[in-house]
Amino acid sequence: MSPMTYDPLQHEVNIQERWMKEKAFRAPFAKEMTPATPTFYMLVMLPYPSGRIHMGHVRNYTLGDVVARFQRMRGKKVMHTMGWDSFGLPAENAAIQHQIHPAIWTRKNIADMKKQIQRLGISYDWDRELASFEPAYYRWNQWFFLQMWKRGDVFRALRNVNWCEALGTVLANEQVVDGKDERTGHPVVQKPMEQYFFAITKYADELIEGLESLDWPENIKAMQRHWIGRSAGARLSFELISGVRISVFTTRIDTLFGVSFLALSTEHPVIQEAAQSDPDLASFCQTIGKQSREERLTSDVKLGHRTRLQARHPMTGDLIPIFAANYVLMDYGTGAVMGVPGHDERDEAFALKYQLPIVTVIEAPTRWEPGVLIHSGDFSGMTSEAASHALVKALAQTADAEWMLTFKLKDWGLSRQRYWGTPIPTVHCPQCGVVPETEDRLPVLLPEDIQFSGRGASPLTTSTTFLQVACPECGTEARRETDTMDTFVDSSWYWLRYLDSKNTTQAFHPDEAKAWTPVDLYIGGVEHATMHLIYARYFHKVLRDLGMAHADEPFQRLICQGMVLKDGFKMSKSKGNIVDPDDVIERYGADALRLFMIFASPIEKEIDWTGFEGIEGAARFLKRVERLIDPHTPTQASLPLLSRLSPEEKKLLSKLHQTLHRMTDDLESRYSFNTLVSSLMELLNSIQEHTFSSPHADAVRQHVWDIFVRLLAPTAPHLSEYLWTRLGHSGFVAHAPWPSCIPELLVTDEILVVVQVNGKVRARLTLPSDSTDTAKQEAALRCAEVQPWLQGKTLVKVIVPPGGKIVSVVVKDA
Repeated sequence: MSPMTYDPLQHEVNIQERWMKEKAFRAPFAKEMTPATPTFYMLVMLPYPSGRIHMGHVRNYTLGDVVARFQRMRGKKVMHTMGWDSFGLPAENAAIQHQIHPAIWTRKNIADMKKQIQRLGISYDWDRELASFEPAYYRWNQWFFLQMWKRGDVFRALRNVNWCEALGTVLANEQVVDGKDERTGHPVVQKPMEQYFFAITKYADELIEGLESLDWPENIKAMQRHWIGRSAGARLSFELISGVRISVFTTRIDTLFGVSFLALSTEHPVIQEAAQSDPDLASFCQTIGKQSREERLTSDVKLGHRTRLQARHPMTGDLIPIFAANYVLMDYGTGAVMGVPGHDERDEAFALKYQLPIVTVIEAPTRWEPGVLIHSGDFSGMTSEAASHALVKALAQTADAEWMLTFKLKDWGLSRQRYWGTPIPTVHCPQCGVVPETEDRLPVLLPEDIQFSGRGASPLTTSTTFLQVACPECGTEARRETDTMDTFVDSSWYWLRYLDSKNTTQAFHPDEAKAWTPVDLYIGGVEHATMHLIYARYFHKVLRDLGMAHADEPFQRLICQGMVLKDGFKMSKSKGNIVDPDDVIERYGADALRLFMIFASPIEKEIDWTGFEGIEGAARFLKRVERLIDPHTPTQASLPLLSRLSPEEKKLLSKLHQTLHRMTDDLESRYSFNTLVSSLMELLNSIQEHTFSSPHADAVRQHVWDIFVRLLAPTAPHLSEYLWTRLGHSGFVAHAPWPSCIPELLVTDEILVVVQVNGKVRARLTLPSDSTDTAKQEAALRCAEVQPWLQGKTLVKVIVPPGGKIVSVVVKDA
């Protein structure tokens, strides 16, 4: 036996250099392919260049790389690349803290993180790399803005912002803690300012309906539906004694006779006017104004102030008190709600707190659901559905009642009063008003003659070279817009720029979008389930309507990986529980780290870092693989006919091809990554236990190791490249074809039984072929992979369809 020669620290670097030199992972352009060329777009979420990658990055990128490498070996052209979401508040804060320009800080961070990622051996096409802070990228943000302006998808309107009077600037929600600036402690209030908006609500219905066609986790779809918040109901008005009308929206107009108060937003015009002559009300509004929108939405404390105003009930004429309340937002619905404490839990708590009447007007199994009306005048005895239609009809003339849809989703507030972002390409002209820049003057560049003090207005307001400009329409001396774009714009189309990142005349060529999109698989954190994914879907639809994007949806399949924890908490600098990937690679190599990240937990579950024990186990497995393959002498001898093999050889080859079949399914359909490693470990045990004997020893061994190394390649690519050469092959194993199964070797005395829970595949069981349906059911319910999906649930039924290859488990919430 020859001495072991594979050293991860030496060979991984050499192999990475070979990949880079030979552009092993270059993705072709559309013109280089035929329409029939199979493609696969593997995308991971655009990272922020914070300076160092963490284990969450490692997990995300490794999972994506396994898929990309597998699909490449399946004969597809693969798009897999990387970029940087490099605008934003952290860079601006760093500039203030370190007295360094954000571009310098950002470039250094990108260089450091890129070096770390390359050490992992991720198969990115680095020639397509992009960074959103580069003018070559953000000029297209500005170009899109201008096209959307032409379509009426951009508008200006007043919206409350976090205003710090002492600093003279608007603050982001992240900068406000307990109503104060987190750095200086100065008070922050809500103040209306004119802002730019994208008209995302135009697409609200399509954003809801489009979810049905997506292969996304159900919890992510549910979060999006909740965020968009489509509600069907009725709008009607209540008349004040003064004659002013207040419009409300309700999904339960059948409860109208149970209204005992109206609750209005503190920003509602009626409240604002009343506060001018009511100091106590003004003080209450000021207090609520210090709370952010998020605080008001999520707080369990519902605060109200009884005003001097009263409204008439539109049916009975009774006078109803009007409250200003913290939980009612002006930008949701009409800014006013009718309080029905007898049939709404939130209203009930509010009524109990402020000693308001609680009237029951619906007879139903519970107080919170529809039923039959009581104590409701001529409408008593009607069902909720019939009464709702009758009430809208009866109040159409006297209370402006009508059916309508409303959405929780609001138009996308685009303006940020910060420096480090895409300048909004408009000009304020004393003659023409606010006008868009012309396309030939793009990009509107961020100036460098600015100072970062952290105080006062945006640094853009201090740059005369930036501010002074001729009006694009009349030529009069004018002033540039000093707001920059929300950085979510940067991450709302980047996957399309990847396709054509060096194009200087277009954001991307439509042929590239047609060839590569929609993205086949998108991997990222669940924390981006709402804003990023909704904004990205919206932006994609706009680009589709501009004739640029190819598909209705950007991401066909989505996987949200679980976090990496240490000591029970998400790894973070603030908690001091960071584990640097470089430290792990220096000790064990990148392949061992990759293997551990894949094996430690199912993709959607968290990984709890428990030290280096798991890494050491992965490293031992890889050394064992090398040790077993090392003594083999490559041979050109082909595998003999199966009829000439011994029973033991057939058994080993059956195990090999059954593993191949299962791993192919895990990678192509299920994306069950942790089972890949366990399958390889089981297979290696079978190979090690087998005695290779003449006359077919060399041919069988070559066949076994050829397949094994290709199965290992997506997970541990560096060692696999080394072993592929060791087995006598030229070229990269990354380009070798994925093995094909020999059908005869899949026939066995055992059968593969798929276990579904509520229609989703959760496990695959290998059982004796003569297992009864009862035995299959029992095995399915005992299976460890199924157990998490049964916990806290009530078992409804277990079905074994004809053929016996599937066990379908149906459960419901307990």
